[in-house]
Amino acid sequence: MLNKIQELLKVKGVTYLVLSKHLGLSHPALKRIFSKKQITFENLIKICEFLDISLSDLFYEVEQENLKAFRFTDDQEAFFAQNPNYLSYFYQIRAKKTTSQIQNQYSLSDRSNARYLKKLKSFNLIKFDGGDYVSNVNLPIFWEDDGPLGRVFSLRMIDELVKRATVQGVVPKKPFLDLKNFVFSKNQYEDYLLDIKTLVEKYQSISTQNSKLKRKTNIALSSLFILGERQMNLFEDIQDI
Repeated sequence: MLNKIQELLKVKGVTYLVLSKHLGLSHPALKRIFSKKQITFENLIKICEFLDISLSDLFYEVEQENLKAFRFTDDQEAFFAQNPNYLSYFYQIRAKKTTSQIQNQYSLSDRSNARYLKKLKSFNLIKFDGGDYVSNVNLPIFWEDDGPLGRVFSLRMIDELVKRATVQGVVPKKPFLDLKNFVFSKNQYEDYLLDIKTLVEKYQSISTQNSKLKRKTNIALSSLFILGERQMNLFEDIQDI
């Protein structure tokens, strides 16, 4: 919310000094509010009045910002669909791992590590910040379920979500019990696996329908990658190249 207020201040040409006088605060005190991202409700109301924007409109604009997502180009999607190991490397960087950590974790040669970095740099997806390579993409990543990447990863994402729902301690809120507490016969276990498969197929179908609906109506539907990207670790296909 404070980031959005900073944008509005910049658009309207309002300095911190002008705003601090309106709020009855010192200039350093106002700067601390924005640097620490902490503000009282009273000051928030005063800023909205000063900027001539209602609090509900401010909340709406912030929510719209949160719905924004990054999309790969068609060429990038096609490449990553054919070379998921490169996408996996990119997601490791997005997880704020250093290139040395990635190289050591996956036992990559210097040559392979350099190849991964070169390709991701050519796509402008990573940059060197003076110490190491970091992601250029800060927004959640979205792709259509029926596109090149969706056909490779979306079903895997759904399958992973279902599996995680059956394992204790993986996510804070779990709809099922830990499998170790289940007592199944062989036939019951086979039925269980069939039910899981059916559940995956069901939600894959729903996801595909939602993707088409989103394109037609611009309805605010979020990809599973937006909802679960940080809780997943699907991107492990890293190997020497």
